[in-house]
Amino acid sequence: MEQHWLIKNNNKKLAVFTLGWSCDFHTLNHIKPEGYDILCLYDYRELTPLETDFFDSYEFKVLVGWSFGVWIATQIFSDEMFDLRIAINGTPYPIDNLKGIPQRVALLTLRALKSSGIEQFNKNTYGSLWQSNPEILPSRHIDSQIKELEKLYEMIANRPLKNFNWDRVVIGSKDRIFPVANQLNCWGEKAIITQSQHYPFFDSLTLNTIFGL
Repeated sequence: MEQHWLIKNNNKKLAVFTLGWSCDFHTLNHIKPEGYDILCLYDYRELTPLETDFFDSYEFKVLVGWSFGVWIATQIFSDEMFDLRIAINGTPYPIDNLKGIPQRVALLTLRALKSSGIEQFNKNTYGSLWQSNPEILPSRHIDSQIKELEKLYEMIANRPLKNFNWDRVVIGSKDRIFPVANQLNCWGEKAIITQSQHYPFFDSLTLNTIFGL
């Protein structure tokens, strides 16, 4: 697991992002909320505990799980570590026919990556932003992304679901990765519906839900 500080200025507030599969810190480079330090986690080929002694220096801590990062957060954190927990375009059941990505779709995604690369996945994830804002795309080799997805499939199949309380849930109505209907099956009336695609971090309602912007 990789970790990267996007902002570390001894602010009083901390935002920790567990990003989705295939990402790196470029995903959030444009986000600079006032008063927050920002730590992002990604690349889950090895799921290692995060040293959290530094948490004590912050007065307010928010966790943002995006996509597969919703499940990752439940594996590496306990919910009481944070003052606010927000799940975005993901569920605690990331590969699930009713509450996540259907199993057949997940397997086809992995097969397509090996045969055709990641371009189609990026189009489905980022929509028009894939071309208009190429700086948000990860700078990673396809081999590392394939290995990460294989490892995620293995971990999800073998690790038990943990109890974890999410305070807020955001679902993008144009999500083409996690089916919206399946997300609603999981979260129900708890969800806030936005107009975003799977990648949500240019959506004003999503950012307001996280930072109160």
